[in-house]
Amino acid sequence: MSVLETSIRQQLNRHLSGELTLPEFTDWFISASWGVNGQDDPGASQLTYAIELALAERADNVLSADELVTTLRELAASRSLAA
Repeated sequence: MSVLETSIRQQLNRHLSGELTLPEFTDWFISASWGVNGQDDPGASQLTYAIELALAERADNVLSADELVTTLRELAASRSLAA
């Protein structure tokens, strides 16, 4: 697991444990994951895209607040797909 992917997972877990609010996590996440598509880091890329999708679906009211939390918990618990 890459340093970036590990950092994203750590900050996501901090949000889920109540240490970071959703806006605090989102601000950190946006700056930390900027340009991930230009890196050779499939694990971080997949995690970033999944989190971005969940946040966008929440912003568009596709997901409720509870569904967003459930989705983020599933992502936090998922294993990296990069070997």
